[in-house]
Amino acid sequence: MDAIDNDKNCKILWRHLKDMNSTTKQEIDILTHVGKVLINKNDIANCLNDHFSTVDEKLISNPHKSFKSEKINNYVNSKIIDDTKFSLYTVTNDQVLQGLKNLDITKSTVTDGVGPRILKLSRSIVASPLAHIINLSLVWGLTTHINLERIHKLQKRAARLVLSVPFDFPSTVMFKKLAWMTIFTRIHYFQAVLMFKCMNGLAPDYLSIKFTACADLYNYCLRSTTSGLLHVPRPNSDFFLKRTFKYSGLITWNNLPNNIKEIDNLDTFKTNCSNYFLTEQNKDARN
Repeated sequence: MDAIDNDKNCKILWRHLKDMNSTTKQEIDILTHVGKVLINKNDIANCLNDHFSTVDEKLISNPHKSFKSEKINNYVNSKIIDDTKFSLYTVTNDQVLQGLKNLDITKSTVTDGVGPRILKLSRSIVASPLAHIINLSLVWGLTTHINLERIHKLQKRAARLVLSVPFDFPSTVMFKKLAWMTIFTRIHYFQAVLMFKCMNGLAPDYLSIKFTACADLYNYCLRSTTSGLLHVPRPNSDFFLKRTFKYSGLITWNNLPNNIKEIDNLDTFKTNCSNYFLTEQNKDARN
């Protein structure tokens, strides 16, 4: 105690306190188990692991030797309602107009260069196109990843309500049983459908002319020219241009199997494309 009272060095004080609170940790050098003496440390460790891993079976009178997943599958199937769908409410013009009306003009101007004062003064003109852009952002994934994660959480909460399962029930199992696409898979699906329209003359010309096949650009034989891939331009910005349909739609289309891209009927394409994305979603969940 005199050393602690007289010493002003913090490190030495902590060392004294550590000495006063010494541990009783001891290594096991020898262990006797079922009449057999164990000296090797690996044998001692394996013996202790075997003991603690089987102690529950020794304490439980009727232990379950195997787990049967059929009970859970039957329970989930019994909770599924036919034609159950998950949908999001669209933003109305009045809601956007009210939000612009209450806009704080003291806020700083963001990256688009349009200040809050201009938005507030022109709210009657920009409310309708802004509402349209906000609603389309949920389809094409133009919003931030944080907002998409919020929608994903709403999907999981809705699935648990439909199936009446606890909060810790795996979401991948729920989506598979309900045949729901996550918001992220749904975005890729809509991109693929619009790309199909662009490639088959069903979309406006200003969209169709944005895409060029690799076979039309290169005269020599490459894997990209023989597999029907589209040319992917190099984006100038990873943050903005990679989120545009011109880039993300190309990536989604090129990743589709050739047998799906070769379909010439829109309804058939939607069915096969939906089945493909649901299969890939369930495959990613297993991995």
